[in-house]
Amino acid sequence: MVRVLCLSTPAASLVKSSSLLTVSAASPPRTLTYYSLLATSHSSIAPLTSQSLLPVQSRRSEPSRNPFLSSYLRSIAVTPAVTPAIRPAKFSSPSAHSDLRSPLKSRACLIVAAARPPPRASARPPPSRRAQSASRQTRQQLQSQQQSVDQHQLVDQHQSFDQHQSFHQQQSMALAVQPALDTLSSPPLDPSLASPTLDSALSSSHQPLPAPLLSNPPLSIAPAASSHSRPAGSDSAMPLLPSVSISDDRQLVANGRVVLSDVPPSLVLTPHTGAAGESGAPGVFLGTRFRDARSWHVFQLGALRGVRFLCCFRFKLWWMTQRVGSSGREVPVETPREGAECGPVYVVLLPLLDGSFRAALQGSPTDHLEVCLESGDPHVCTAESLHALYMHSGSNPYTIIADAVKAVEERTRSFLRREDKQLPGLLDCFGWCTWDAFYTKVDAKGVKQGLASLAAGDTPAKFLIIDDGWQSVAADSHEDSSATITVGTQYASRLTDLKANYKFKQQQQKQQQQQQQQQQQQQEKGEGREGEEGQEGEARWGDKGAEGRQGGEEEDGSSALGEAAGMVHGLGQVVREVKAAHDLKYVYVWHALMGYWGGVRPHASSMQQFDPSLVFPVPSPSILLNQPDMAHDSLTLNGLGVVSPAKVFHFYDALHGYLAACGVDGVKVDAQNILETLGAGYGGRVVLARGFHEALERSVAKNFKENGVIACMSHNTDGLYSAKQTAVVRASDDFWPTDPASHTVHIVSVAYNSLFLGEFMQPDWDMFQSLHPAAEFHAAARAVGGCAVYVSDKPGQHDFSVLRKLVLPDGSVLRAKLPGRPTKDCLFVDPARDHKSMLKIWTMNACSGMVGAFNCQGAGWCRDGRKYTMHNPDPDAVTGSVAAADVDLLADVAAREWSGDVAVFLHNADELVCLPAATSLVVHLHRLEFELYTIAPITVVGSVAVAAIGLTNMYNSGGAVLSVRTSTSGAGDAGACGAHSSAGVAASSDADMGEARAASATEAGEAKAKEAEAREEEAREAEARETGAGAAEATVEAEVRGGGTFVLYASRQPVRCTVNGEEAEVVYTPDDGRAAVQVAFRAGATSSLTYTW
Repeated sequence: MVRVLCLSTPAASLVKSSSLLTVSAASPPRTLTYYSLLATSHSSIAPLTSQSLLPVQSRRSEPSRNPFLSSYLRSIAVTPAVTPAIRPAKFSSPSAHSDLRSPLKSRACLIVAAARPPPRASARPPPSRRAQSASRQTRQQLQSQQQSVDQHQLVDQHQSFDQHQSFHQQQSMALAVQPALDTLSSPPLDPSLASPTLDSALSSSHQPLPAPLLSNPPLSIAPAASSHSRPAGSDSAMPLLPSVSISDDRQLVANGRVVLSDVPPSLVLTPHTGAAGESGAPGVFLGTRFRDARSWHVFQLGALRGVRFLCCFRFKLWWMTQRVGSSGREVPVETPREGAECGPVYVVLLPLLDGSFRAALQGSPTDHLEVCLESGDPHVCTAESLHALYMHSGSNPYTIIADAVKAVEERTRSFLRREDKQLPGLLDCFGWCTWDAFYTKVDAKGVKQGLASLAAGDTPAKFLIIDDGWQSVAADSHEDSSATITVGTQYASRLTDLKANYKFKQQQQKQQQQQQQQQQQQQEKGEGREGEEGQEGEARWGDKGAEGRQGGEEEDGSSALGEAAGMVHGLGQVVREVKAAHDLKYVYVWHALMGYWGGVRPHASSMQQFDPSLVFPVPSPSILLNQPDMAHDSLTLNGLGVVSPAKVFHFYDALHGYLAACGVDGVKVDAQNILETLGAGYGGRVVLARGFHEALERSVAKNFKENGVIACMSHNTDGLYSAKQTAVVRASDDFWPTDPASHTVHIVSVAYNSLFLGEFMQPDWDMFQSLHPAAEFHAAARAVGGCAVYVSDKPGQHDFSVLRKLVLPDGSVLRAKLPGRPTKDCLFVDPARDHKSMLKIWTMNACSGMVGAFNCQGAGWCRDGRKYTMHNPDPDAVTGSVAAADVDLLADVAAREWSGDVAVFLHNADELVCLPAATSLVVHLHRLEFELYTIAPITVVGSVAVAAIGLTNMYNSGGAVLSVRTSTSGAGDAGACGAHSSAGVAASSDADMGEARAASATEAGEAKAKEAEAREEEAREAEARETGAGAAEATVEAEVRGGGTFVLYASRQPVRCTVNGEEAEVVYTPDDGRAAVQVAFRAGATSSLTYTW
């Protein structure tokens, strides 16, 4: 049986409703099927044809309000897509659409598919010489037939292959086929496999990835013996040959494992010519050609049957979430990533951007995996897309995802991966956001109260996000009364001025007095430069108000209010005050990509310099397969105020320049996916997205330090494949404090989305509230997520017992080194709705790994109700296991001679366990329960086994350990962790692992030996006699950040311990080997601990 891990993101923007529009239509020849990850039933999938799209729109009020919509829908009527039968020799001619330079943009969905070989396949004998000869004759006949077809003759892909073979038979035959990439020097098995040209643009689509073997597979099938399979039960990685091909019987094969059957003859495979990556197997690009040039195409890849998959898809216009299934019909539209597991092999499919088009994956009622291509502009058409997808395979799902994204980066040069970007400094600080505390009612007084309230509990915020509510906005006076707005009137409001509104003004007389006092103090201290810059900046922007900024305020009434109260703009004053009072390092403010939710007000005098116009959004047909949310309806019917693409950089530069002059350090840019609905008339969605994102990043680089930008509501590939600078992205839908059904779904979504998003940017798992029924659940997830930690508490409403497990007294956090991702055994289960599976998330610290186990069962997204729903208010407890193997990179921080044994600390249970290699711990969790496991490799030093756990009073105990060095006085030998920087694990100590380490270890050993000889204390001699005469002295040195109870696992009690050179009491527990020492917090400094035996 084949098991597929499908991480799919929506091909088109999904609206907030994850439910499908149910249309009463006869079974169409071609359907676009959208499915929701959190739907209560896998079978509740409603197909929709292009013919049924028009009636959907016709039910909207006054469709004439949107001049682009009807013509666009007519231009993309989805008839059965056909692809040409083309000879490879003809591909060298340039495409008629080669001028479309920007890569095709689609949802970044990844499908990881894992397929097991059929039973008894290992006993199948190799093909005979006669069979090989017949196979060669068959290939020659195929090539001869193909050469007789004219280059421009097209065939309907629905008529070209047999759909009645059994899946197991297809698998068996595929196993006898050598991988296509093994024979690139010889004629391909199918003429359509070869493509001599590599289009510079990629189109987004789902990538199938092979999933890892489950501990309890649906069928007990031993892996087939082949030249590409590992022995059963072997976990060791083996080199995988380039082996993605199409077999003679039309099966897509990856490393000897069948991924898709019924592959159309017109599918074109183009080998990747760059580096193979760590997985050792270069991938291929997939594409095809079409009968007509259109702005919307759908073509088939092949049938996905009997394969468990995991996909990340967009269930709303703005956001992705995950879903699992076992057939192609369950793959939703708007899937940017998909993967499958074929025995020990993982396969990943990434939809790409190809020219001005973007790709996404979707399923069909016949279980065929399809690719949807669209430009977003009815006048931007193409008849071919040869690089719509990228497919990669290997033995490790995390490695092949990283290698696949790296290969796409090398090909397109349109974006950078996370590891090549500058991460903002706020990630390592604790923060506070004003949103859930005040929503749009935020003002200067509330900002000051919130910061002071957190500081009073010794958990001071060091970064602040002033969310929606600070800008000068107004609603149109002639809004269409037929437009239904249920999510908030802010969607119908537009930006009228770049400056802050009246709530961030100060009384003029009071402000002048404060400015005079500050100037005198700064002159005395010689620290007046920053304050003068902020005041001059606000004055400079105030002077520009003569030409329209006053006009904008008159429209929303704030100008009159300001004049009556004798007030002036004071955002800069507020920023300066809170920075000085609370030693804030970073202040960010919120704004939408288009300025505000409804864009800018086209007729506002202050906006005229940016040439704005009213544009009506045109949702993708894939989005229309789900009923759009009311906010999106409002935008579609009332239009969006869009600045001219030629002036967009000037708009951002003006806005960010004002903010920078006020002392602001960065921006959180929301509602980014709205761009995909505005491509008509601007060259398409991909071209428009590239222009806006390039302008945004140029402005951020010019006006803010440390890459100060956070992307939000941006889960489409248009933006991901266009981001060269943006390094932080929100990973899921919002934290909804008043919706009890949303919290488990939130944790599931951020974890699975990080599999894909984490390759592009640092996932942001969003804010939460510390005084909340699910506070600890969210806090534990942030600890294992490797993400920013910030809350949206109301002033005076905090649970400091939760916050102190995340935040150090100086406002810093112990952030893990990697984004948290699901463990291998969770890739193909549904931890939110299958009533039995727990979610396990793993990450890395400098010297240890970490696993978080969560019971997220009981709730999901309801497509019919378009909301999170409790399908089981009291779900059963779930049982699982945790092992060292759950931490994929644990060996990278272990000693070279590591045996596999680990010490495991359970945070909630407060237990320390020594776990031998290849064993696991059983975990039993009830609803909304969790457990955090710090897993540290055990190192043998002399006659002592040790492992550094960390500060057990913190959720991320191991995050406190920056480095560990071990030595023995007898041998002068040493081991260390924290100096490794393998596979993205950041080093926390010196990187020199050669002579420098040996030299320092020798010096440390000699120093300890002399110290021992000098002391010659009776207690130490007695301890030495008890533990064995002649045993070599062992020393462990650890560098620690933070304060509290530091725990070291030790097989016997240390003789002595020092903290920063001073003697410290060690509380040793022989039952579990816990050696605990109290460490005082040192602001701005680390502590050095030395244990001696």
